[in-house]
Formats: sequence, structure tokens, C-alpha cells
Amino acid sequence: MKDRKPHAGGDVGELGDISPELFHEQLHRLADWIADYRENIGQRRISPNDEPGAIVARLDAAAPERAASLDKIFAEVERVIVPGVAHWAHPQFMSYFGCTTTSPGILAEMITGALNVNAMTWRTSPAASELETLVLVLGRCLRHSFNFDDARARSCA
Repeated sequence: MKDRKPHAGGDVGELGDISPELFHEQLHRLADWIADYRENIGQRRISPNDEPGAIVARLDAAAPERAASLDKIFAEVERVIVPGVAHWAHPQFMSYFGCTTTSPGILAEMITGALNVNAMTWRTSPAASELETLVLVLGRCLRHSFNFDDARARSCA
């Protein structure tokens, strides 16, 4: 990921979050990184050739005294994490099951991450509860069998 200008006072504020300005900047940085990753995934090694423990050996053994900068975290992701994963979306990877990392799926994950919906009851998230009900109805219409009983889901039976 491209280097950025350092921010006075570090990346993390008093309450453990970053400023809205820094978040906006890093969101763009990450979006560019994701787009570049997807565009160039075919140039990466499909799967790591490491021995067990190799990834942990590349990381600091002790927790830091202070929060690491976002630059350091992103550099570590690129240096340690990315080479240590199987790249399921690689065009030459004949994986065990279908790849689900489509561009629309990644965009949807960004929305769900931002909203952090906790759909325990209708009150905690009316939109999630009602969309879930709609999916159950559609599933029933497609003759999908569910392992639980729901009167609205049976409406297409």
C-alpha cells in the first residue's frame, strides 16, 4: 500500500479509534489496495509453501506497548499475511469449492462492516429482521427446506 503522510500525535486517539479524516484517507488507501490486489492476483503465488509456524515466526512475539501505526500494520499485512494465504480468487486455483470474493461481494462486506448490524431481535435491527424474513420466504418459494418452523416462510408452500 502506498505510504501516507504521518499524522501528528500518531494514528490512534484517546478512545482507541482514529479520526474521521484519517479513517477516510485509509479507507481510500485500502480500496486502492483491494482493487490492485484483485487486478494483479494472477501474478501472485497461488498458495504458500511455508512450514507450520512460519507465519507466527515473522510476527512480533510480544504485544506492543503502544498501538502500531497503520503504516506498520499495512506493511505487515503485505509482508506476512498476504504471502501466507491461499489466493482463492487466483485464476489458476482450482479450489475445493467456488470462490466467493466477487467485487460486489467485497463492496457488500464493506457495508456490513460499517453498519455492524446485530440482528438479535426486530428491535435491534428492523431492516435485518425483515430482510431475513424475506429471504426465508424466497427460499421457501424455491423449495429450500429449513430446519426450523416459520409461518411466513411457509407462505409459498
